[in-house]
Amino acid sequence: MAKPPVTCVHPCSVNPSILLRAATYTCLMIIFSHLTTSWRTYWKLLLCLCLALWFHGAAASTPIEVVVEGVEEPLRANVLLFLSMEQQKNLPEMAENRIRLLHARAPEEIRSALKPFGYYQPHIDSTLIQDETHWIATYVITPGEPVRIDKLDVRIEGDASADAEFQKRVADLPLKKGAIFNHAVYERSKRTLQNLGEQRGYFDAELQRNEVRIDVENKSASIFLHYHSGRRYRFGSLAFIQERGLNLDLLQRYVPFQPGAPYDTADLLKMQSALSDSDYFKKVDVQPRRDSIDDLAVPIDVTLVLRDRDKYTVGAGYGTDTGARGKMGWERRMVGPSGNRYSVDLSGSQINTSITAGYRIPVNNPNPDEIVLSGGWTDDHPETSDSQTRLLGAGLNKLRGEWRQAYSLNYRHERFVTGTDSGVSTLYIPEANWQRIHADNRVITRRGHRIQLVIRGASTDAGSDVSFFQTRANAKLILPVMTHGRLLSRVDGGQTNVRDFENLPASQRFYTGGDQSVRGYDYNSLGPVDVLGKVIGGKRLLVGSVEYEHRLREKWSAALFYDVGDAYNTRPEKFKEGAGLGVRWKSPIGPVRLDVAWALSDEERPWRIHLVVGPDL
Repeated sequence: MAKPPVTCVHPCSVNPSILLRAATYTCLMIIFSHLTTSWRTYWKLLLCLCLALWFHGAAASTPIEVVVEGVEEPLRANVLLFLSMEQQKNLPEMAENRIRLLHARAPEEIRSALKPFGYYQPHIDSTLIQDETHWIATYVITPGEPVRIDKLDVRIEGDASADAEFQKRVADLPLKKGAIFNHAVYERSKRTLQNLGEQRGYFDAELQRNEVRIDVENKSASIFLHYHSGRRYRFGSLAFIQERGLNLDLLQRYVPFQPGAPYDTADLLKMQSALSDSDYFKKVDVQPRRDSIDDLAVPIDVTLVLRDRDKYTVGAGYGTDTGARGKMGWERRMVGPSGNRYSVDLSGSQINTSITAGYRIPVNNPNPDEIVLSGGWTDDHPETSDSQTRLLGAGLNKLRGEWRQAYSLNYRHERFVTGTDSGVSTLYIPEANWQRIHADNRVITRRGHRIQLVIRGASTDAGSDVSFFQTRANAKLILPVMTHGRLLSRVDGGQTNVRDFENLPASQRFYTGGDQSVRGYDYNSLGPVDVLGKVIGGKRLLVGSVEYEHRLREKWSAALFYDVGDAYNTRPEKFKEGAGLGVRWKSPIGPVRLDVAWALSDEERPWRIHLVVGPDL
C-alpha cells in the first residue's frame, strides 16, 4: 500500500528570487515617481504589466527534481517515461497545485510502467518535499515477485510445419517457460513469426490465436501463439530490365535460385548484393510482383542502371618504409556485353616505381570468379637491393566461403643486384594464394583476423633459370581488451628450398625490418650479409609482434609494442628485437599510426620513427 505524500515546507523561508524582484520593483517605483506627470501614467501601466509577467514567471518556474530508486535499467527508464511529473517538470506553468496533482498520479503510473516487465504487484513509497529552491519528488520502488511464464503453447501449422529453417527459428524464440513474462519479448516473438513467414513466402499466413492470460495471484502467465502459414509461394519468372548492358547469360550467373524454387527474401537480397558488388551498376532495384502471382508463382523484376563506363582513381600517401607515394589508375568497367574489363595502374614511391595493366574476364559465379591476364614493369630500389622486372601472367580468382583463392602462372624477367650478388633471371612461376579476412569493421577493427598462405615455385626443367620452392604464411589477430583496449598480434614466416641461392632474384628472397615487420630497423635492413657486410636476403623468414593499444579519447589511443624476428639461411643464435611506443588517430581511411621504436639488439640501441596510414587488416 503506497504511503500518502509527505510535504515539508520551511515556514519562514522566502524564495530569494522573489526578494530580488521586490527590491527591483521598489527601486523602479522611486525612479518613476520623479517622471513628469504627462508620461508618468503610461510608464506606470507598462511597468505594472511587465512586473506582473515577471512575478508570474517567478512563481511558475519552480525547479522540480524527480528521483526514482529501487529498480535498475531498463525498468527505471520506463518508469521515468510513464511519470507525468518527469515529462512535465520543465513546463513554464508548474504551480504548486499542479505539482501535487501529478505527484498523486505517480504510483498508478509507476505500476503501469512495471507491468510490461512482469511486475504486477510493486510497493511504492512516494514523498514530495519543497526546500528553499526547488521541489523534490522521490519514488522508492520495491518491484516484488515477477510473473513468470507457466504455460507456453506455440503451434505452427500449414507448409511451415515441414520447413526446417522455419522450425529452427521458432525454436530460438526468446519466449521460454519459467522465464519472467516480458510484454515486449512477447510482441517481438509475434513479429518474428509474421516477418519470418513474409520472408519465406508464406503470404497467406495468419496468427489464428495470440493471447496472454495473467494470473496475478499465482504470479503466472499463459501464452498462446497459433500460427497457420498456409501454402508457401515460389519464385516465378525473372526479368532483367536494362536499356543496354550485360548479356542475359552473365546476369543469370548472379541469380542464386531457379524459377519454381521456394520463395525466400534472403535469395533476393543475395542477388541484389551480388549485382551491386559487381561494380557494373549504380542502381539495382529488385521488385517481387505480388500483384501478378499465378498459381503461387511470384514474378521478379530486376531494374539495372549502368555506372559510368570509365573509372579514374588518384591516391597519395606516406610511409616511413616507402617515403612519399602516389598512385593513378584508369579502368574500363565494361568492354562489351560480356562484362570483360581492363585497367591500367601507375604507382610510384621513393623506393619503387611500377606500371601494370590487367584484363579480367568473368567466369562461373562472376562475383568474384574471374580470369585475370596481366602484364607490367617494376623498378624496385630499396637500400639493400635493386631490381627491374618485366611480368606477364594469367590467373584465376575465386571466392569460396570467406576464403579468396588465386591461382596463377607468371613469367618474370628480372635484372637484380643485392650486395655482391647480381644477375639476370627468367622464371616461370606457378603460384597459389589463399586469404581470409574477417572483421567487425574493416576500417577501424575492434575484433578480427587475417590469414594468408602463399605457395610458389619454379623449375629449370620448365624453362626457368633457377629451381626453387617457397611457402609463406602470415596471420594477424585483433582482440578487444575490456572497454578501451585492443590486443594486436601478428606472425609472418617463410621457407625457400633452393640450391643455387646466388641465382635467386631479389624479389624471391626474404628481408625484414621496417614499419610492418621489426620496428626500430630500416626497411629490409635485416637478413644474411655477404663478405662486405651488405644484406643480401635469406632463404627463411620468421617475425612476430605483440602490441597493446589503449583508447585515451574518442579518436586517440596510445600503444606499446614488442617485435622480434629475422631473415636467415640457418637459424640465428638470437633474433633481432625492437620495442617502443606510439600514438594512434582514427581517420576516415583507417588508423594513422606514429611509432617511436628502439633497435634493442644493437648495442647503441638507436631509435627510429615509423609512420603508417591505413586499415589494420
